[in-house]
Amino acid sequence: MGGTIVLAPKYHPAYNEFCRRFDTEKACEQALFEAKWPNGFVCPVCRHSRAYSIRTRRLTLFECVECRHQTTVIAGTIMEGSRTSLMKWMHALILHVLPSGYSAKEISRILEVTYKTAWLICHKIRHAMGNAETKELLTGLVRIQPSHYRRVDRTTAQFLKIWRQPVLAAATISEDGNFTDLRIRKIAECEIERNRVNPDVIRTFVKESVDSKTVHPVVVPEFYGSDRSPEFTLQLHHARAWINGVYSGGVGEKHLQAYLDQYCFRFPERQNVFFDKLLKWSLVTPRISYPDLIHKRNTTTSRRRSNLRKQAHFGFAAV
Repeated sequence: MGGTIVLAPKYHPAYNEFCRRFDTEKACEQALFEAKWPNGFVCPVCRHSRAYSIRTRRLTLFECVECRHQTTVIAGTIMEGSRTSLMKWMHALILHVLPSGYSAKEISRILEVTYKTAWLICHKIRHAMGNAETKELLTGLVRIQPSHYRRVDRTTAQFLKIWRQPVLAAATISEDGNFTDLRIRKIAECEIERNRVNPDVIRTFVKESVDSKTVHPVVVPEFYGSDRSPEFTLQLHHARAWINGVYSGGVGEKHLQAYLDQYCFRFPERQNVFFDKLLKWSLVTPRISYPDLIHKRNTTTSRRRSNLRKQAHFGFAAV
């Protein structure tokens, strides 16, 4: 039903353990049912606890006894509407929590799907990770400071082109000095003046990323100030190195935030804990469409705006 997935020996050994748990479509569907409804079925419309099971389709259809609403284990999740098997979805989730990390090209080869399918699955999973990052706020001792994400492009044999994107990072630091949680958000160049981040940007970032009960987070607004933490700077260097290493030299500005969310979600790396967490957020995050992922404008709207600009340019008023 889901097809055989060939595992090359070079892949992380934890992958074998997960694959034994999810070796059939039935096992995957049962795991999703238990994760979505840990206390038994609950109708998403009327909250009734009983349903008829209709098993004539690829996925079991649950029909509420009370209101007759029909649903499946992937309805309302990032997997909704996907024709890819549950096995391959579950294995893709597993690959996203392994420490080494895998690009869409590698996942395409491992799962035996097209590159476009693998890319779409990966970005939907990162969408769930980003949803988790916006909902789970930092608490305790929090430190905030800016940095840069750098990607190096080899333009010729003699020259290197370095592209950089300013980012603002926040981390929870334990009493023994370890970093226990991390958030990184990209910011625009226009929000920086004299190597300092605009205070309004910092306030917004704190409001979105730090729990309001946290007392006086340590904020360093300068990019090159003496108050910067070397340990924090090193953690941000690790994030940059991981993204550039896994994703063939780095990623562009358009999707950078998704990859930063992925790194932060996996920080620090504990596969068993983060697989359960990722599965949970994948089930509570609504699906996102391909046009939304690539930020594609509505074609009709774009054409109309283009015509209006041409009319204004040539002196014609829109009627």
